[in-house]
Amino acid sequence: MAAVNMYHSCTLLIVALCFVSPLYGYRFLILGGDGSGSHFYVATAIGQDLAQRGHNVTVVISDMYADDPSSTKDGDLFKYYVYKSLVTKERFQKLVADIVDISLGQVDFTSVLKLNALAEVLMRDQCKSIFIDMPILERLKEEKFDLIIGDLWYICVGLVAQFMDVPFVTLTPHGMMSIQSQVNMCPTNPAFIPDMITGLDTKMTFMERVVNTLTVTLNSFMNRRMLLHYDQLKIKHNIKPEISTFKTLGQAEFWFINTHFVLDFPRPLMPNAVAVGGLTTRPARPLEKDLDSFMQSSDDDGVIIFSLGSYASITKQELADLIGDTFAQIPQKVIWRARGKIPRNPPKNVKFMDVIPQNDLLGHPKTKLLIYQCGLNGVYEAIYHGVPIICLPIFFDQYDNAQRVASRGIGLRLNIADLTSDILLEAIHAIFDDDKYRTNMARVSSIFRDDPKTPPQRAADWAEFAVKHGGAHLRSAAHDLTFWQYHLVDVWAFLIGCLVAILILLFSMCRCVFRVCSSRKAKQE
Repeated sequence: MAAVNMYHSCTLLIVALCFVSPLYGYRFLILGGDGSGSHFYVATAIGQDLAQRGHNVTVVISDMYADDPSSTKDGDLFKYYVYKSLVTKERFQKLVADIVDISLGQVDFTSVLKLNALAEVLMRDQCKSIFIDMPILERLKEEKFDLIIGDLWYICVGLVAQFMDVPFVTLTPHGMMSIQSQVNMCPTNPAFIPDMITGLDTKMTFMERVVNTLTVTLNSFMNRRMLLHYDQLKIKHNIKPEISTFKTLGQAEFWFINTHFVLDFPRPLMPNAVAVGGLTTRPARPLEKDLDSFMQSSDDDGVIIFSLGSYASITKQELADLIGDTFAQIPQKVIWRARGKIPRNPPKNVKFMDVIPQNDLLGHPKTKLLIYQCGLNGVYEAIYHGVPIICLPIFFDQYDNAQRVASRGIGLRLNIADLTSDILLEAIHAIFDDDKYRTNMARVSSIFRDDPKTPPQRAADWAEFAVKHGGAHLRSAAHDLTFWQYHLVDVWAFLIGCLVAILILLFSMCRCVFRVCSSRKAKQE
């Protein structure tokens, strides 16, 4: 009897194994930046889906945020490695504060260039930190990962992948930018594709096309110059120094881009570019009792969420007072993510919070409006839950996101440097008094949610695909061409040479005929 039971058990086990996915148990490494903020959240959103499928997911963070509970909240899903960073939290916050100060005042070109240079140095120092902490890197190498998913913003993903000899996928927490098109050899046309940070629409005036063309051209040179510094790092640590960082990044199996056609303007993408916009969106979870009570106390007027995202904060008291005075004049309740300055006379209808469950608040039926700096994660969360937006862009891609929000008719774009209480109050009244914003947002939200796969599921599917099939097999042959071949310099030189040769031949023939005719005429005379 025992033998029969054993036979049946083995049979059932064999049958069950036939239905088990062969993908089970792959090993993924997530490089999501320093360990906090929007960049980290989009990277770990993919990691969460992979871990829930039964894969082994390891996340690398710096010691800047190792003690932050929000950075290691997924300890039951991930294995964490912490490296010692050359970048301190104070240094990072000082850079963000300086950028905010520039945005709130008169923009000076020299200051902008200086801050860009400081940001580049900060990113390089993050990359250097990983290679300085060699024991961590060697331990990671021993893990024998199947695929690395890394934030392109920190460039180092390609170098780490080459050091470990592991295929990799790049992830961009923002929309498409010039360095992605450039490295991935994707054709781009500045006539209708606005470059990042320009804040331009897809329909541009002549002068806007001039500005966009110059910006694309300048960025292409600056990107090349920036990557040269990482070439030096490759040489120093002997990480395949014969392959440039530019070529290294071009070896990515996939490019996961935090973009979606419902918001972004149409543009060409290479086959291995996967749009995964809205990685942090999900159904709202119940709020804590005191926070839900505040939401319910708003009656029919509803609640406004005010936040400047995970990095920026209000650095000027005058701006905090201005916004506070505006909120004091409206009937709605307000939840204010209070980072930095707060009003000297806090309005009674405002609840100040250091940290807010933004996605859950946006999904609450009482939430009617989001006033936001227009970081991409929050924009997609608002779209997912159908909440109109007033954009106050401060830096980087926020200007572009704000323009897309305005172009889609799902919100308004304001200039925070020129903000007054009257301007902000008028914008709030416009959102509440004009049904078009809520109607447009409901339509866009319906389109965005009408997808059988969530963005993290889509990214995880392709990550599994890359491991299962030994790569994406979608890499363009353009990566194997030289600069002269890609831009057809040799072809045009050949064609122009042929044309010149034909013209010379025709000229010589005409000259010869002219001489013969002249000679005959002279003999006849």
